[in-house]
Amino acid sequence: MDSNLQHHISAFAWQTAPMLVLCLDPEGIIRERNVYANLHLGEDCIGKHFDRYLVDFTGTFRLQEFSEEPAGKRLINLQSASGSIESFSVEVRRHPSGFLLLGKPDWEGMEVLQDRVLELNRDLTDLGRSLHKANAELKELNKLKNQFLGMAAHDLRKPISVVLAYAGFLQEELGSSLNQEQVLYLQTILDTTTRMERLVDQFLTLSIIETGRLRPELQSVSVHEVMNGVRSVTDLLARRKGVEVKVDDSASAVVLSADPSLVEQAVVNLVSNAIEHSREGQTVWISLQYDPQEFRLGVRDEAGGIPADQLPTLFAPFSSGKTKKSHAQRGTGLGLAITRAIAEAHRGRIEVQSNWGYGSFFELILPIHPQPKGSFTRKGPA
Repeated sequence: MDSNLQHHISAFAWQTAPMLVLCLDPEGIIRERNVYANLHLGEDCIGKHFDRYLVDFTGTFRLQEFSEEPAGKRLINLQSASGSIESFSVEVRRHPSGFLLLGKPDWEGMEVLQDRVLELNRDLTDLGRSLHKANAELKELNKLKNQFLGMAAHDLRKPISVVLAYAGFLQEELGSSLNQEQVLYLQTILDTTTRMERLVDQFLTLSIIETGRLRPELQSVSVHEVMNGVRSVTDLLARRKGVEVKVDDSASAVVLSADPSLVEQAVVNLVSNAIEHSREGQTVWISLQYDPQEFRLGVRDEAGGIPADQLPTLFAPFSSGKTKKSHAQRGTGLGLAITRAIAEAHRGRIEVQSNWGYGSFFELILPIHPQPKGSFTRKGPA
């Protein structure tokens, strides 16, 4: 072939032709490239390893092995400077200073790839629409569930209060004239109705929480007053279970800016939970601590502890973790979820430590003076 013609062919291949020409050293480092390779891989490809641009889904492409095979072409995918992936039909030749890689675009393969990408994009779009529709339906179902909980709890509250009041009246007026079996029946009515009343209150609170209407009314509240309210609810439960409750009330004189009824409900939930999971003869400890920024109320029990795999969902509504309880003790798993929501509504938090088989420690942490935000309303001095 005429040398001048060879020169023109080489110049065309190096500067104009839509084909890859890469000169690689024995380690696979790009040392020279033509204009098309420069446009495809980027101007900074010199000195970079070829594997940096190779998209090898099978992990089988090896320069050394491919160059030793009989003359033939292989389809490979390369990532361009723009981030797109393009297919090339290539062949590799050995030469004294390394490898020569020649490749032409595989237009048919790129069309297949493009069609596949478009198909995946359509699938993702359809999936997105389905997920959006499913989320909307779930939100509506959750709204209906909250409405049902609120209405059902509201309608149950009055008859339960009436039963509880009359049962208490009978116990006070007729207690001395009843035989042992009748006293037991009446006490069972009182115990069961009290649990139902607490459950109704929890359903009402959960409905308020999940509809975003939990707005603490902040006022100055004494920790001593909160603990008096807590003990009036939990002491009877502790006596019936044969569980001793010990309180370190060295910080009971602290005054918080908080909603007293919500804080009392949160503490009652923690203490009742500890008592219910304890066995006769065990002890529940309540500790009170504070510093200029935070107040900490801890509840420690000697129950069986919480398995590690249950800790991530412990504060989810209707999650009933911890040790196995008797049928009479089983609850809805709302208490801890409500307690966390109350803590967060006060800009606080709740933490838990538990060793399986050795008991648990829950700590309610509240700011002494929470910074009010949009969901807060203030009542009285702060």
